[in-house]
Amino acid sequence: MRFRTKQRPRGLLRPTDQVRLTLLVAGFGIVLLGFSVAKRPQVWNTLFGEQTATGATDDSRTELQVTGNSLRADEFFAAPADKFDSDTLPAEDTLSTEGTSAADNVQVARKPVVEQDGSAPVSKPSASAALTMPEDLLKNVHDDVIGVHSDESVAYYAALKMAAMIKPETAAKLDAGSFALFMDATSASRGKAFTIDGRLRRLSVQSRAANEFGVGTLYDAWLTTADSGDRLVHVVAMSIDEKLKPADAYGKHPPDVRFTGYFLKREGYATRDSVNIAPLFLAGALKEIPEPAAVVTRSEQLTPYLWRLTLAVCAGIAFIWWSFHRSDLRHQQSRVRQLARQPATASFEGVSSVSVKETLHQLEADANRAESPFPELRSSP
Repeated sequence: MRFRTKQRPRGLLRPTDQVRLTLLVAGFGIVLLGFSVAKRPQVWNTLFGEQTATGATDDSRTELQVTGNSLRADEFFAAPADKFDSDTLPAEDTLSTEGTSAADNVQVARKPVVEQDGSAPVSKPSASAALTMPEDLLKNVHDDVIGVHSDESVAYYAALKMAAMIKPETAAKLDAGSFALFMDATSASRGKAFTIDGRLRRLSVQSRAANEFGVGTLYDAWLTTADSGDRLVHVVAMSIDEKLKPADAYGKHPPDVRFTGYFLKREGYATRDSVNIAPLFLAGALKEIPEPAAVVTRSEQLTPYLWRLTLAVCAGIAFIWWSFHRSDLRHQQSRVRQLARQPATASFEGVSSVSVKETLHQLEADANRAESPFPELRSSP
């Protein structure tokens, strides 16, 4: 037997539920697409125009001019020991550098530049080369000696006075020196002015009476630069920023500083276990680099609207789930649900079976009793 009914088979959604589910999937896809598009800066630059942050510093000064040829801050040339000049080798009264090999010495590489017509290029002096100390003051300066000797005092105080007179607009045009050049090519950088950024590690005050150069209190600073690693840079300045406080160590969050000064020599300094060397700079002022101000763009102003859109989509999903749940409850209490349930399984206990032959004999006997007037006298065959 087959029951004919117009009810939908089980497992199929109603048209309204299908529409809701389709809208849910489409809304979720639109939200994902909006997030993928909104995270691209090119979209906001196209809509609102590209904005530049005010107060940004120019960090493009990454080339160091050496004897008329440009050399990047991270470029140097390693040569054999027999190719070094006499002025790059340590003097007899300098510190002992046991354990170092000839390969550790480094010379500045000059990049060959040729014009299109084959002629030699015309060298243009950089701002650092223009602010150079006189050679007469630098002739008594020796590398790899601990501290500043008496014959170097004239160059020492003259460099301090000259560094203090450098104007800010001139300091902004100076080259950013390289730690490798200061350590391995001292003659190419000696007596030139550089503007260097670093992280302050130690700062102390050296109070003394003013001398014939008019130099009194000095500030002794040790810092690390971006290319120095764990090696230190020694800076002596005539003044410091008011925000900087002298300290033996600044812990995990040292301040970022900037100075403009003259490179004097490669100086030796004593540590607890050995003697190390560091470049010595004489600066006019040691200033703290302020943290860059946060710039709010138009794309960030849309963040609250995106959050509101997300909350609206989540609320829609919750409403659709609640609607499905209520629909299931109503369906379970309906007559259609009860009719669609499987019938109960009957038990076969106490049921006896009769064969077809026995059933036919029983029917024949019943028929004979009904035809006979005296069924009790009729014998069974």
